[in-house]
Amino acid sequence: MNTPTTQPYAWLGAAGLYRTQREGVANGEQQLTPLYLHPATATQASADVLAERIRQIEQEQWCPEHDDQYTRGELATAAAAYATSSHWHAIGHKSGIPPARWPWDQSGWKPTTPRRDLVKAGALILAEIERLDRIEAKEGSPCVTP
Repeated sequence: MNTPTTQPYAWLGAAGLYRTQREGVANGEQQLTPLYLHPATATQASADVLAERIRQIEQEQWCPEHDDQYTRGELATAAAAYATSSHWHAIGHKSGIPPARWPWDQSGWKPTTPRRDLVKAGALILAEIERLDRIEAKEGSPCVTP
């Protein structure tokens, strides 16, 4: 399995998950491995979403630095478009035209099957969550505390 050349988003140690390798070491972990070396085993669906996210990074070169340029909800909007597309299949709609809310050029719209479109949607949501987490890590929490 090829591994991304970018920094892992999480680290796995004997006591659990850590957001950074430094956090794991500070908690006394002797051995930490990048989370992407431990595929999800909860369900096939979760494994497929993680595999799609890794594919996006490795094969499409949509690395975190690339995703960070989308600051207006484009990743979440694209995910919503693919999730909606899965419903279109169910009602017999088979258009190659992206929905009006598709945030990018039409050439990037590649619907396939209902399940595959949902996997793409899940991976795009994961990319958006990771982007938000990177912002929070750099700037601190955007939430106002009472």
